[in-house]
Amino acid sequence: MENENTNQKSTEKIEQAKLEIEQKKLGIDQLNVLFAYLKYLTALSTGSIVLVPTILEKLFQHARGKVLVVIGMVLLMGSVLLFSWTMWAVITQIRTANPTSSKYTKRTGIGFLIGISFFVIGIILTRV
Repeated sequence: MENENTNQKSTEKIEQAKLEIEQKKLGIDQLNVLFAYLKYLTALSTGSIVLVPTILEKLFQHARGKVLVVIGMVLLMGSVLLFSWTMWAVITQIRTANPTSSKYTKRTGIGFLIGISFFVIGIILTRV
C-alpha cells in the first residue's frame, strides 16, 4: 500500500514536471516569434532611415517641412534603439529559460510600445 502511494506521488511529480517543461517551451516559442517580429520592425526602421534622405534630396529643394522630417528621422533612430533593447530583453528571457520573468516582460512591453509609437510617428512625419 505504501509503495503504491509513493509510486502515485512520483508519477504526479513527473507529470507536473512535464507540464512545466511544456509551458516553458511554449513561452520560449512565443518569445522567438516576438524576436522575429522585432527584427522585421528594426529592419523597416533602418530602411526608412536610409531611404528618407535619398527621397528628400530629390523631392524637396526648399526648406518646407524639413524640421518635421528631422524629428521623424530622430524618432526612427529611437525606434531602432528601443527595438534593439527589447530584443536584448527577449534574448535574456530565452537564455534564462524563464519566459514569464516579470522584470524582462515589463522591459519587453515598454520597449515595444514606445518603439512602435516612435516608428509610426516617425513614418508619419517623414511623409510630410
